[in-house]
Amino acid sequence: MIPVPLKRLTETAIIPTYGSANAAGFDLHADLGKAPFALVHPGEHRLIRTGIAVALPPGFALLICPRSGLSFKSGITVHNGPGVIDADYRGDIGVILHNTTHMQFVVNAGDRIAQGVIVPVFQAAFDEVDTLDETARGTGGFGSTGVAGLPPAAVIGMRAMAQDAADRRRWSNLRPAPGLSESQTKDNGVKWLDAEPEEAAVAMLKAA
Repeated sequence: MIPVPLKRLTETAIIPTYGSANAAGFDLHADLGKAPFALVHPGEHRLIRTGIAVALPPGFALLICPRSGLSFKSGITVHNGPGVIDADYRGDIGVILHNTTHMQFVVNAGDRIAQGVIVPVFQAAFDEVDTLDETARGTGGFGSTGVAGLPPAAVIGMRAMAQDAADRRRWSNLRPAPGLSESQTKDNGVKWLDAEPEEAAVAMLKAA
């Protein structure tokens, strides 16, 4: 363990505790002052104070992470998770809760709203160069490592096959537009789209 000075900024603030002997994160509690509860509306986010401030030792940071139980049971997560508290910050630790559901969520005073994880950090000494060392990945960006062990050409081929299969399924689900044969409908999708919506709906219902 590392010693971390902590100050309660309000009388109602709750000092964080670990849930078990080997827990990585400690519980952070909602400090609402005199209010008994706070609301997080559907699809919105709201800053909830904890009423505590800490003095982290140099070389460490505090990550504000979602609680898995709260996320799974109620759809409530940390909006910018994980949030980062720097070692030189001395203010109230706030948690931005985000409601991912279509229902209003109630935060009661003292509720466990997030967990804090203290981690070591390293600052970089950037050195500008003309070239970087080569790697197997190279400049591959988003999604480039999604299919392990396959060259890029193979991945592109698999995606093309998947798209072709999807196209075949889409055509197989179509019904002939009114006044057209099945072959005409498949040969020219525009004719299907140009049909009157009501007539197309009736034709699909009759053919189903």
